Amino acid sequence: MTDYKTLFGKKIKFQTSDLTMSTATEGELFYSDTNKEFKVGVNINAWASGENMNTARRSARGGAGTLTAGLAMAGKTNTAVTQATEEYDGTDWSTGENMGTQRYLGGSAGPAPQTAALYASGYAPGGVSAATEEYDGTDWSNGGNVNTARQSIGSTGTQTAGLVAGGNPGPDYSTSVEEYDGSSWTNVTVLPSKRSYLGGFGIQTAAVFAGGSTQGPSAPNTTNTGFEYDGTNWTTTPNMPTAARDAAGAGVQTSGMIYAGAPTKTRAMSWDGSAWANLPNLATDTSERMGAGTSSAAFAAGGDPAPSTTAATEEYSGTVTLKTITDS
Repeated sequence: MTDYKTLFGKKIKFQTSDLTMSTATEGELFYSDTNKEFKVGVNINAWASGENMNTARRSARGGAGTLTAGLAMAGKTNTAVTQATEEYDGTDWSTGENMGTQRYLGGSAGPAPQTAALYASGYAPGGVSAATEEYDGTDWSNGGNVNTARQSIGSTGTQTAGLVAGGNPGPDYSTSVEEYDGSSWTNVTVLPSKRSYLGGFGIQTAAVFAGGSTQGPSAPNTTNTGFEYDGTNWTTTPNMPTAARDAAGAGVQTSGMIYAGAPTKTRAMSWDGSAWANLPNLATDTSERMGAGTSSAAFAAGGDPAPSTTAATEEYSGTVTLKTITDS
């Protein structure tokens, strides 16, 4: 008779006690001697409503931190460009110090702590800005200017090791990539192709940028292609299931997600280091959202459900739970 090891190449683990939900992995099958049952780890992914922001806004591309220590900054309200900053503790949004300048469509450090974030470049009243501002959890201060001022930029990293890519310096999209060391920006290896409105996640030496527009502002389109960065070189990833422009990103290079990008604004997709997969949809049909976090705990805030902006927040949770295997 064919057994499990013959079919799958491994034996079923015997555990004297249950694995916990934090130690089990998706699809892991084991026998629990405590309960005298076979069990398997099942991944549960879901979005849930969170607390509304105090200032409804869109087009910020400014989110940092984690689900329980998040940061939202910059953007556009229904009537003006804003410099408002808000902090999220996983339950409530509270008002932080305003940025020094009003801006939108800039780049922020994605997984950076709430107390050590940055916002770079973007569009300010009067034109595209090269300015960088740094947040220490209380105050904003000026950092070094980017070398190429641009809007609709892709960004990730930390305050002392930031990364920005692509964007629109005008009149066309850019391949320019810059790294930040906490005081100055340096030009590094360019993107394989011109790109704007990219979603990004990871760190300066291990990042992913995906989606966006490729054909320039005169004839913008939306793509499902992506790139990985190792700190020196770029390689192309497999295509995402769905094209996405102006999406938020969260996670690290081997476990990340892209979500809330146009035109399918409720779509979320995961990346495991080798392939993309669909995740459960968001509830709010809006793009241009702020977001940050990990691949198992992230937030999406604000956005643009035409004809007005929103203050809505959604929280993502991806956990492994244990299920008992039965013969029914």
